[in-house]
Amino acid sequence: MSFLEDTQVLQVLRGFNPWWQTGVVSTECARSFRRSAFVRAFTWLNNDSIRRTVLLTGARRVGKTTILYQLAQETIQTSLQAHQVLYISFDHPMLKMLPMNRIMEIYRANILGGSESALLLLDEINHAEDWSTWLKYLTDYSPQYKVVATGSVAATVGSGEGDTGTGRRVEIVVPTLSFYEYLGVRGQGPLPLPGGISLSTLPSLPREQQQQALALFSALEPFFSRYLLVGGFPETATLNDTQLAQQLLREDCLDRVLKRDMATLFGVRNVLDLEKVFVYLSLNSGQLIGQDSVARELNISRITLNSHLQSLERAYLTLTSPPLDHKGNRIPKSRAKVYVADAALRNAVLLKWEDALTDASYLESLVEAAVLSHLAGHFERLRPTLGHWKSIRTSRELSTVAFVPGRALVAAQVKYRDRPDILGSDPLLEFLELRPECQGFFVTKSSRDYGPFANSSRMFRIPAFMFLYLLG
Repeated sequence: MSFLEDTQVLQVLRGFNPWWQTGVVSTECARSFRRSAFVRAFTWLNNDSIRRTVLLTGARRVGKTTILYQLAQETIQTSLQAHQVLYISFDHPMLKMLPMNRIMEIYRANILGGSESALLLLDEINHAEDWSTWLKYLTDYSPQYKVVATGSVAATVGSGEGDTGTGRRVEIVVPTLSFYEYLGVRGQGPLPLPGGISLSTLPSLPREQQQQALALFSALEPFFSRYLLVGGFPETATLNDTQLAQQLLREDCLDRVLKRDMATLFGVRNVLDLEKVFVYLSLNSGQLIGQDSVARELNISRITLNSHLQSLERAYLTLTSPPLDHKGNRIPKSRAKVYVADAALRNAVLLKWEDALTDASYLESLVEAAVLSHLAGHFERLRPTLGHWKSIRTSRELSTVAFVPGRALVAAQVKYRDRPDILGSDPLLEFLELRPECQGFFVTKSSRDYGPFANSSRMFRIPAFMFLYLLG
């Protein structure tokens, strides 16, 4: 933009990079708790044998910017000087108008100097013009720069940590906080678990060790209800005021994404229709979606509904659980389940406060969504296929099945109720007959419902707070 002078742009850059003056990244920006996405991003960043741009994607307010600050802090402490780390937010109205090459010219001429190496941290890059081409250019022709970018929509078809941009960048999804991470953000240290205890080994441990593990985990049970209420986003996870937390989520996550990001990035013209779809999904999270009937109910076309469903998933606001056969193949022409991606978002839309914790059916649907998202996050780098399975005998559904290439199957049936009935006709038991190598879990509500079912380690009852914690 010709009306912007270099000095004006430089002033904004200095404001975004106070460490150029202080030499350190403030602890308020780079919080002490490090998520698994930080570890993976830092590992890729320091892999000199394979040059990649790291792209962090995830919903708004999940902590992507915090990870950038943590990378800046770690880099300044270990390898580069403070002026060699550049942070840019393309949410800023001035910077989003500028070509990236001009920003880099101003940075090189006034701050970096010469041909020094640098770490470039590019926040909300989706809002930059021709951002994909620029990432390609930086990767191919500027080996002195290491680049980490963030975006609030999926950059590629599918998700997970995989090469994108023709092998030039790697995408790492930053999900909402897992239960383990929620506890970490709230200052609860990791449990002192004995060596060898994991979700895969727990069912086969001696009964005494299983009970010892349960005794350790029981201290987490009171935190789980709060997690289901407000827990998925770092900013609201530590708030005790439920109404304030939900207001922040509606304003920062939902309104901003639905009314601004979607229009800018996906070309959504009728925001009201998009909002109707999301409210409908909030009311019916975890239900099978028949697109023809839903489109009629919302008075929109099927094409519009399908487009909005895809956009919401790409913006990480929803999760889809397709119908699968017992071999992990998607069943064609069958309806998928769609979940709101995080319980806190759904509660914020529906104004569900502490009273939601007394609604058994509603709670069970929240836990189903949490189980799906935790399994997806746990196995993300292994490219799992996740979905639900329908019994051939009874047509009842098995909540979630995770098919992981080269690994054992995991199936989880959510029974998040007081004293749940587990019948011999349960779909999980039928699925285990078809796939004997599968490890099955009944995900329960109470510590009372714990241990092998029918004396079989392959069918293990485990409270949801314990199951999700062990997934990390």
